[in-house]
Amino acid sequence: QSEEGRLLGCFEDSGSRRTLSGLEIVFEETNTPRLCLNVCLQLGFKYAGVQYGYECFCGNRPPPRELEKPESECSMKCPGDRSKMCGGGWRLLIFNTGSGSSPKPAIVVTQPAMTLTAAAERPYTLTTTTTTTTRRPSTLLMNSQTTWRPPTEPNQQPTQQKPWDNNKPEDLSPWDSNKPQQQSPWDSNKPQQQSPWENNKPQQQTTLTTTRPLQQSTWPGNPDQFTSWGSSQTLQGGLSNQNTGRPQQQPAPGIITQTQGVFNSQQSGSYTPVNNNQPTKMPNKPACIRSMTEVRGENVCKGQTIFYDDFSESPSIDQYKWTHEAIMPWTPDYEFVVYTKNDTTSYVKHKRLYIKPTLFPDDFVKRGTLDLESCTGLLHSEECRRQGATFNIIPPVQSARITTKDSLSFKYGRIDIRAKLPVGDWIVPEIWLEPKRKDYGSGAFASGRVRIAMARGNEILEYDGRDIGNRQLEVGILMGVGENIRARTIIRDKADGWWRSFHNYSLIWTPDNLQFLVDGQHQESLASPGSPLYRLAGFDEELGETWRHGSLIAPFDKEFYVTLGLSVGGMRDFPDECRSANGHEKPWRNMAVKAMASFWEDRRIWQRTWTEENSALQIEHVMVTAL
Repeated sequence: QSEEGRLLGCFEDSGSRRTLSGLEIVFEETNTPRLCLNVCLQLGFKYAGVQYGYECFCGNRPPPRELEKPESECSMKCPGDRSKMCGGGWRLLIFNTGSGSSPKPAIVVTQPAMTLTAAAERPYTLTTTTTTTTRRPSTLLMNSQTTWRPPTEPNQQPTQQKPWDNNKPEDLSPWDSNKPQQQSPWDSNKPQQQSPWENNKPQQQTTLTTTRPLQQSTWPGNPDQFTSWGSSQTLQGGLSNQNTGRPQQQPAPGIITQTQGVFNSQQSGSYTPVNNNQPTKMPNKPACIRSMTEVRGENVCKGQTIFYDDFSESPSIDQYKWTHEAIMPWTPDYEFVVYTKNDTTSYVKHKRLYIKPTLFPDDFVKRGTLDLESCTGLLHSEECRRQGATFNIIPPVQSARITTKDSLSFKYGRIDIRAKLPVGDWIVPEIWLEPKRKDYGSGAFASGRVRIAMARGNEILEYDGRDIGNRQLEVGILMGVGENIRARTIIRDKADGWWRSFHNYSLIWTPDNLQFLVDGQHQESLASPGSPLYRLAGFDEELGETWRHGSLIAPFDKEFYVTLGLSVGGMRDFPDECRSANGHEKPWRNMAVKAMASFWEDRRIWQRTWTEENSALQIEHVMVTAL
């Protein structure tokens, strides 16, 4: 269906409250208004919007007219058709899809009325009975499948949902700033009022009466609470005294009828009932010193833990904190792996995260077909579907890569990761920061990548007269334009290798530098005062034009998220002519047509160096702290 005649206009967008909040899809190379409109139409959404060139948003709520902007602010070219416009930075070009209504509900649930009384009047009227549906798109990012929820059984609790937001997908992480927020009813859309850290002024009081289970808003992995600087909203983390990093509901499941209470941040988010006839008094908050760290565009409090996971709470990976990639890597690195969500390649054991490589059968590699469900790569491309034939084999190694893309992105801070790096020929650990948005261009490395820790798995790997194997730790950054990708790296040597024990790998990321530490020692800086980082990485002024409008450390002046994974082979990490143990030459040539097939045919040699335990990347904890 054409987008002609369906344009509503250009509208302002924000990460804290999306103008179209139903679904977000990324089409890096093919996005056009027509493509986005038809995808949203097929999924039953009333509105479609394009933003930042390659992003597509769907939703059912009409865009507010007060957010309308001149169409000249939505003039970014579309990657799929350069003659078309695809929005701009925080500017959505929105179309009416022509869908008459949302998909017909499979079951209708009526929720009880809820009354909210507070010191400040809310923009929403909550004393109403609402109707919600349970049939919605259930996946994000390049997956157009729909999940149908069965009818609610008579003894089940009604679906909990806010009356002003009944068109959103159900399985969104409640902490993703780009998706609708799951918030407590007393903590939504407050008018600007006194910040909670201004202790010299009286606190505003809130009284709650509800007939629904009482939930508190939480921040993923925060052992205390998350306070947004400059906002009247405080997200309290309901965590146990053991600082497990797992949000909890308070109180225990059940219906609280006509009961008032408060959450006590001094008691790890405990709920304290009070007399119905008394106003609820909010506890005093500790003083907040503004940090240079930003989370989703908001400054937070200095020294605050904004993410923590020690993998001790659950036998499985916390889906609210981590999102699995499902992709077969393509340009520019062409790793020899398939990243999937699979219990054999990523799991929690003995309070540690394991990411381990496994092999597909030879017959499947050479003649099978692999079609990734819920693919996070470019749909209908080699990233999502491949068929083995002759030397064009399916990537023979199955692995995993998880990210905080949907739970946490931040700018500046301290990152501490305790990890044991893997050993085994041609294995590469991935402990990265990756950009939330491609602000400096659509190229794979235009917006940069930070390597917090990388040591190749080969115990011995000789190249150009030196050992670049597991004894050599590399930390630093990658950035580039097109195929011209350069690194600025700090190298540390350890005679017996980095795989034998756990180490603390840390990054202190400030507005003018990136500093790396190992076990709290040997702090080394990547930047140089007064010099743009692109020059230090070896780019001339012509290529450096990509980053010149940013700060001196551009592109590392935008929000990034944490990535953990394990790759094998590829075209970037192992130079041609390098030799492993016993002088065995690397079995493939970078960028050769048969590179992956040559690697696979040599498996009898490299497979002997892989072990069940030591060839896995092991993580004990991940912590991000505000500066």
